[in-house]
Amino acid sequence: MYHDMDSFLHQPAYPKIVFFEGKNFKGRSCKSSTDCPDLRTFFTRCNSVRVENGNCLLYEMRYYVGNQYFLKKGEYPDLQQCLGSKDLIRSCPTDPNVQRCPQGLFVCSGRL
Repeated sequence: MYHDMDSFLHQPAYPKIVFFEGKNFKGRSCKSSTDCPDLRTFFTRCNSVRVENGNCLLYEMRYYVGNQYFLKKGEYPDLQQCLGSKDLIRSCPTDPNVQRCPQGLFVCSGRL
């Protein structure tokens, strides 16, 4: 049993992700550690990501549909290099171990 939320969120099963509209972690940002079925409510594009804890699974469409992009803990200053010139990240589940869509899975490498 966890006694405080901060300790609970630092466990590997609960990723902490920061999305940035601009490359190199610039522009507006959105920090998340919960399911995000529709990221359009937070930003229109995503060009860099920082995975602070755990792993991250991103989807190119809302509600966990479309190609999947798996990101390990680390920094991704130019997400378009990984996504093939796309800036359309639309959803992100809390538990990346749950595969919600059988479509393409791409593994991205960032810097630690």
